[in-house]
Formats: sequence, structure tokens, C-alpha cells
Amino acid sequence: LMASDRKRTPSSRWSKDDSWLGLDKAINEKWGINKIVGPELKEFYSEMNDYSSIFLMANNPDNSQAWKSEPYEKAPYRDERTYLKTLSKSGISQHIPAYMALVQRIEKYNPDLRTKVVPAFLKNFVYMWMRYRSIPSLSLTLKAAFTGGNIYTLSSSKEGWVWKIHQCFRERSDEDVITDDDINGIIQLPLEAEPLDKDKWPWHADSEVWKDLNKGQTKKNNDISMLLFSYERASEGKTNPTMARLHSPSKPQIEHVLPEN
Repeated sequence: LMASDRKRTPSSRWSKDDSWLGLDKAINEKWGINKIVGPELKEFYSEMNDYSSIFLMANNPDNSQAWKSEPYEKAPYRDERTYLKTLSKSGISQHIPAYMALVQRIEKYNPDLRTKVVPAFLKNFVYMWMRYRSIPSLSLTLKAAFTGGNIYTLSSSKEGWVWKIHQCFRERSDEDVITDDDINGIIQLPLEAEPLDKDKWPWHADSEVWKDLNKGQTKKNNDISMLLFSYERASEGKTNPTMARLHSPSKPQIEHVLPEN
């Protein structure tokens, strides 16, 4: 429901407990008073099927058959899969509604843009979460810049990320073409979560914060996974590396280890 921008009210989303009510409402609207299975209802079920497949690709990349099938096992989709793996292994799900909306709408209206827009959007989400959530979680001096709930609000609000994605990727006339500014606006959506005073959260290589990460506290596997997976990807440099050691059937092969003491 979030990914399709179907809301309880114009400014509030369906809660998890009420999601079946929202789905039933959407079905009844397509069903009509004559209870006829027309093209609108068929299209709605087709859309649900699309979202289900995309959800599996995002929620558990290792077990999604799509990543082992045409065309997604090909090189142009590697970064998309790697960033999804990084987020899922770090216990993060807040990106999924916007990701589902982005993939479904691009595949429907601008499929040639998927390998440009989607991995760039996910890369920004990984950066934003790592700098302002994972690193503060591992630090004794930094505080998180936002909550998971804040991201859901940015994504599902009245004119939030999902709404903007639907407005960008849609049926257009010959005169109403999608522009580079439109595309860049979607890619940069995750950066809307950045605080105005972002310098409080270090990002430069020689920061004193790095040497004290995860000291004096319980080991936080999700946040450590975010740092290690992100470093592995960044160290490759080039676009769409295979990252076979991260996507192997067994446990990921990580070469860089953070000390526990």
C-alpha cells in the first residue's frame, strides 16, 4: 500500500495492523458495484504481483529467485543487488517502500532508466543511513540524526518520496518528457534525511571518532555489517563489480575486521 501511494487519508498511511483493510478497500474500488472482473481489477492484481516480486528482491536478496534469473543476474544490476544486500544484512527495511515504488514505476514507464536511477538512489540511502545512524550507534559521543520512523514519514507523507516517484515516472505526452533534473531529484531523495548541521557527524578520513567505534559497549552486528559491507563495495571502485564474496551461498567473505577491544 505504501509503495503504490494508497493511503488511509491524503496525509496518513495505513498502519501495519490495518493493511488488510486498505487492501480490501482498494479491491472493492476496482471491483465495482456490479462485481465484474474488469480490466481495472485485473491490472490491480497484476500490480500486486509486481510489488510482491520486488519486495522479495529487496527484503531477502539471497533467497530471491529473481536475482538468479534474466535479466537481473547480468552485470548492469550488480550494484542494485549489492546495496540491497548491504541494507538487508544490516537489518534495515525503511528503504523498501520507496524502492518498490521506484522499481515498479520505472519498469512500467521508463525501463531504460532502471540501472541508472535505482542503484544511485540506494547508494545515497546507504550513505545516509551509515553516516547518521550506524556510525552514531557505534559511537559513545554521537547521536542518531533521525529515527526509522522519520524515514517512513519522509517516504509516505502527502508529497513524500513515494508520491514524488509516482509523479516522475508516469505516462507522459511527447511534449512532457522526463528531464535530467527530474531524474536527479529522485536519486537524491534519501539525502532529504540529512540534518542541516551535518558537520556534527564526521565523514572525513582522519576523524578521531573512527578509532573508538564500538568500544565500551555491546557489539552491534547490524551496524558493523553496514560499515563492513559498505567498505567492501567502496574498495572495488568500479561500477557494478561482481562482489562474489558478498553474494556467495555461504557466509559473506569479509577481509577487513574491526577490533572488538
